[in-house]
Amino acid sequence: MTRRALPLALILASSVLLAAPEGRSTKRTGWIACNACSEGRVKHGESNAPNRECAQKCIREGSPVVFYDEETKSLYNVDNPEATTDQESHRIEVVGVVHAENKTIHVESVRVLEKYVPKCSVPPPSKP
Repeated sequence: MTRRALPLALILASSVLLAAPEGRSTKRTGWIACNACSEGRVKHGESNAPNRECAQKCIREGSPVVFYDEETKSLYNVDNPEATTDQESHRIEVVGVVHAENKTIHVESVRVLEKYVPKCSVPPPSKP
């Protein structure tokens, strides 16, 4: 291999390793929320999870459950939302099967990496 071809070969090899073949389980990092709270947020380039209570309320009211993938910065509809119950807005690692063509994920397991902490823009009350 020539000196110029080696870096290209390494890039191609690493991209193949990062992309799981269709139908195979893969690990992804991100968060779970409702589509109602997430779609606009992601379209505007925001990558932080929406408010947990709001996401839970929207899901109870019928909004689809979505997974935000930190690596691809994409939303995937969760086709088995019962596997993600009570995981809304936590930073998580998901093992599942991603179907990129229809933007869905089938979740096999969830591991919480970081518990959700509200990031309120209202400053705490000052002490007298």
